[in-house]
Amino acid sequence: MSALKETADLEDGAAGIFREQANLSEEEISYVDISREWRDELLDPEGWNKVLETFAVTMRLAVALTDREGRLLGKCHNPQPAWLWARAAKPQADVGCPFCLAPPASCSAVADALGTGKVVMVEDHAGLAHVAVPLSLGGQQLGSLIAGQVFNHFPEPLPLQRVARELGISPQEFWQKAVQQVPVSRATLQLYADLLMSLDQAFLGQRYAAILERKLTQTSRRYRLFFDGVKDYALFTADRASRITSWNSGAERLFGYTAAEIMGQDASCLVVEDDVHRERQQRMSEADRLGWVEYEGWRVRKDGTRFLAAGVLASIGEGDAREFGSLVRDVTDLRRSEQGLRELDRLKTDFFANISHELRTPLTLILGPVRKRLAAGGVKDEERQDMELIQRNARLLLRHVNDLLDLSKLDAGGMNTEYAEVDLARMVRRAASNFEGLTRERGVTCAIEAPASLPAELDPPKIERVLLNLLSNAFKFTPPGGNVRIAVRGLGDRAIVEVEDSGPGIPPEMREAIFDRFHQLEGGADRRFGGTGLGLSIARQFVNLHGGSIGAEEPRNRSGSLFRVELPLKAPGGADVRRIPEQPDMEATRQAVEELRVREPARRPSGPATASGAPVVLLVEDNPDMNAFIAETLSATYRVFCAFDGQEGLEKAQEVHPDLILCDIMMPRMSGERMVREIRRHPELEDVPIVLLTAKVDDDLRVELLREGAQDYLCKPLDTRTILAKVGRFIADRRRRKETEEALHRLSGSLLQVHDRERKEIAQELHENTVQCLAAVQIQLSMARTPAASPEVTRILADGHALLEQCSCDLRTLSYGLHPPLLDNLGLKAAMESHIQNFIRANGIQVSLDIPSGLGRLPADIELTLFRVMQESLMNLGCHSAIGKAGVRVFGDAFEAGLEVTAKGWPAGEPAAEIGIAAIRERVRSLGGQLEIASGVEGTTVRAVLPFPAGLDRQKRDRPKEIEALLAG
Repeated sequence: MSALKETADLEDGAAGIFREQANLSEEEISYVDISREWRDELLDPEGWNKVLETFAVTMRLAVALTDREGRLLGKCHNPQPAWLWARAAKPQADVGCPFCLAPPASCSAVADALGTGKVVMVEDHAGLAHVAVPLSLGGQQLGSLIAGQVFNHFPEPLPLQRVARELGISPQEFWQKAVQQVPVSRATLQLYADLLMSLDQAFLGQRYAAILERKLTQTSRRYRLFFDGVKDYALFTADRASRITSWNSGAERLFGYTAAEIMGQDASCLVVEDDVHRERQQRMSEADRLGWVEYEGWRVRKDGTRFLAAGVLASIGEGDAREFGSLVRDVTDLRRSEQGLRELDRLKTDFFANISHELRTPLTLILGPVRKRLAAGGVKDEERQDMELIQRNARLLLRHVNDLLDLSKLDAGGMNTEYAEVDLARMVRRAASNFEGLTRERGVTCAIEAPASLPAELDPPKIERVLLNLLSNAFKFTPPGGNVRIAVRGLGDRAIVEVEDSGPGIPPEMREAIFDRFHQLEGGADRRFGGTGLGLSIARQFVNLHGGSIGAEEPRNRSGSLFRVELPLKAPGGADVRRIPEQPDMEATRQAVEELRVREPARRPSGPATASGAPVVLLVEDNPDMNAFIAETLSATYRVFCAFDGQEGLEKAQEVHPDLILCDIMMPRMSGERMVREIRRHPELEDVPIVLLTAKVDDDLRVELLREGAQDYLCKPLDTRTILAKVGRFIADRRRRKETEEALHRLSGSLLQVHDRERKEIAQELHENTVQCLAAVQIQLSMARTPAASPEVTRILADGHALLEQCSCDLRTLSYGLHPPLLDNLGLKAAMESHIQNFIRANGIQVSLDIPSGLGRLPADIELTLFRVMQESLMNLGCHSAIGKAGVRVFGDAFEAGLEVTAKGWPAGEPAAEIGIAAIRERVRSLGGQLEIASGVEGTTVRAVLPFPAGLDRQKRDRPKEIEALLAG
């Protein structure tokens, strides 16, 4: 078969099949947007191998697939002899054209083919020719096919010799390989290239169609899984005639129809009768025009029940194939809940309004008589302080009530803006002037930047409230020595007011949240500043009523905070603007400044108990008025020490060791909750009763605080009788408990002395009588051993003598354990040295002894107790073979003596040692000393410290007569 015949057959066969399988028109392919992932799959060498191998063998050409840069993708199919031998003899680096042996210049066949979209033919210096066929789809360049490695005519010797020399290969062998190839004319090579181009487009189309079909199948499967998996929403489609064409399980659950029942039915069966026309005419046309439309309306189920549905109607597809997709859910319960919430919100607003009105009446009746009494004069200082306390806190309560009333009016839409002609610059200066006394007290600098005049039409009371709120916040958060700046200026038809401070600042993520109701920058029980969290929220709503804006911005110096208010200088058109003199709300101004004023802590009240030995109560309360009130209540019976935050309370508790602590929960620096935990970490304070003051009626918090170590709590408002009763009961209980513990300690100490005396007497009896008797018997046995005695008698006497010797040794050891005689005769040092030597021989643990040479003799009780501490500690050490070394150190001064036993790898808390450790702890405590056991990763240290006889004489005087009689006996 000739090459031309083969070409025709291949074009009619394989190429036709490729086109049929691709089934894509040029117009369809022109819209293809091929991603990198799809390009890699289209040029996958494994997919091209079969068709390229078939073409290469049939056409007797070398064929290869390349990327857009001309690099080979996969292998070269059917390489020709001359090229293959040259490449085998002289491999080429991965640069340049893979088919050129010696190109005249850089081969650009692939780039030219992709640039022109046509076949490009080139020939290298050896005479080998190849073609580059572009691969593109929809106008997008993918790569190329290169074919050739053939001679257009019979090879010429001279060019082959030059190329062989350049490549460093044998010219003769290169010539022999070249003449084996059958030349292919340029016309034939061009024909092959055209056929290859036709084939590659058909094959690309087929591969694209296969990939597309697979992707569509995957997408369809995912869509179906999604479509059927949505159970909380009804998803269905309908054609332009409103016949249902798809139906998911969520639709079956919502409407009650199965897919078999509803498919092909008119979708109007799902709509209430009144909405059928509007559904078809209005909503479907809107979906056609806009693409999709949201709706809410009544729908009907299979059983005839109705429900309120919210959904989306979307237009899908184009032309005659266009359908409408519906996403529907039941919102009946949701709308009822929203309606209930709106009703609840309305009732809450009404309640706030009513309760605010009801509270204002008794507050007026409190403040009125107090003002009248203070203005009348002749009031004693103590009575005046009480009345000023009532007035100050009643004003604070009134301000909170006013905030709640304003809040309810704003929620109900009943807050009106009453415009008046004002000088905004003067209003700003007057608001700032109210804080002059505060600037002097705190050492804060207040800068005012305002023009001489700035006429505006505003609601004066509301804007004044806004200014007072911003200024009070600025002074509240600015530390002593800081700066506050308030500035106002006109900008076109608007006024700009800025309030800046040098306080801690506001994090950027919180600058919007601080305007939410009840939101505070500092939360938790240890916040530094109080408040309701309504001030900035009300200020924003007041500004919004004017058509202005308020926000927190980045301060100029990147530190502190900056609030910026924008207000229109003119009232809205048609608004009634009054022309009345300004009447500032001095009551609100005084209250705002009074809250910030730092009142000196109430002086400790003087009373009958102040200078006596009355029980000590530590009061920790951050509110100065509350602190003074409770302190005055307690001062008649107790010595009261006051603290104003949790940290100060903790420090004073360690300083004064109170009989009871009374503390608030919400305090700056350290909350009461945290203070309780910290106090319970100190052993000397672990038995001090703590009573908490709380305004929160929170059962979970109360249980948690009782679990943390508080004894009780009192809810505010406080009843003085309840305070006195609970404080008195806890202090009396603690004192009785301490008296009982001290009596037990004294009794324990006396019993230990009796125990020591008995041990000493038993030891003396064993040593002086029993051991001496045994020694006499040994002598008698020794005398009975005569030369005339038989061997049997001699053996019996020797065994008896050895047994008596062992008994004597055991009795001496027992006597020494009961009471070491060296302690009485030679003192502590000799007794310790002897005991340590015996311990080393028995246990193999090296123990060093460090005892001052000039320590001298100590009181007998102290020497015996220190010896017992060492003895018990070493006995515990002997149970641990892993310990190789330990140390015993004795120390002392003019007031006390002590001992330390330290060992690495010595674990604490051994069950067998707990009784012994407890006994020596009680022995040390009976002498007025302390025993501490410190355990760590490296080991344990036992430390005992005992005071010298002054403390012992005091304890001796306190001994019960019964114990003294027992000791004397």
